[in-house]
Amino acid sequence: MQLSLRTANGGTICLEVNNLDTLDSVRATVTDMGYRVCNWHIKSWDSPQIFVLVGPDQKKTCLEYNPSDTVSDLKTKTGLLPDQYILFFAGMVLEKSSPISHYNISRGSTLNLVTYFGGYMTIFVVTNSGKTISMLVHGQFSARLVKKMIKDQIGYLDGQRLVNVYAGQELLDQESLSVLEEGATLHLVDDARTTSRIEMKIHVKIFLPRKTIELDVVNFDTINHVKHMIPEKEHIPIGLQVLYLPQKRLENTFTLAHYYIFNETTLYLAQIPAEYHRIPEALNKEGDLPKTRLSARSSSRMNAIHRITR
Repeated sequence: MQLSLRTANGGTICLEVNNLDTLDSVRATVTDMGYRVCNWHIKSWDSPQIFVLVGPDQKKTCLEYNPSDTVSDLKTKTGLLPDQYILFFAGMVLEKSSPISHYNISRGSTLNLVTYFGGYMTIFVVTNSGKTISMLVHGQFSARLVKKMIKDQIGYLDGQRLVNVYAGQELLDQESLSVLEEGATLHLVDDARTTSRIEMKIHVKIFLPRKTIELDVVNFDTINHVKHMIPEKEHIPIGLQVLYLPQKRLENTFTLAHYYIFNETTLYLAQIPAEYHRIPEALNKEGDLPKTRLSARSSSRMNAIHRITR
């Protein structure tokens, strides 16, 4: 549970305690935090409180508030310069002129305080219902924290997984968001999305020639099956195709569901030069192009494909 301590200068300290803690153990904890405890005066507070997590390290502090307070009033109570940070709740930026009641902030709610000094970005999360929400996050936030923020915003989560669609894989709870960039899109996925048969359309963007084709697929189709469908729309031999997402090359034996590829997803196709395909091994042991006589254009294209798919 949370214990709030009022300091002599009017500040507030929040501690995590349990019912077995004694006053002496609490005193020792406060002393370790750099405060000198002269005396105790214990009383219950009638004023409602909310919690504020500050910075990437999520240091917790408490604020007393009135239900009629605006966001600007809350900023004043933090004791920090209000123009150097923003407050957000459940991934939503709080406008300073808005009353906090507008955001359903109540006793015990947890807000995040974000400075303007780098590391923060806006990402988008697509829920199972198809709704897209925007969130302001830090690159050091964990997937577990982001899930909690999503739950605060939409009211439920029910064991859904958070998926990075650009890499075709789940973000594990302990992983940070450092692999993401500004504007990245994550998806909330439940078991039904990966275990039930779903018919869908996907797009394949081809580099040469520059065009995009549409395919009717099932989520249990393998990448190899998708490659066999492409020559029906565009005359590219199956053996010359390299399919990938922005952050991952797709292997033939895995299904679309394995890579969390859903309806309207865009895949990318690079074509291996025909003269290169005749070589049994695409890359030598060092990962370089083999010593063979390719045209300058083909060699350049093959090096570009290799960089993308390494």
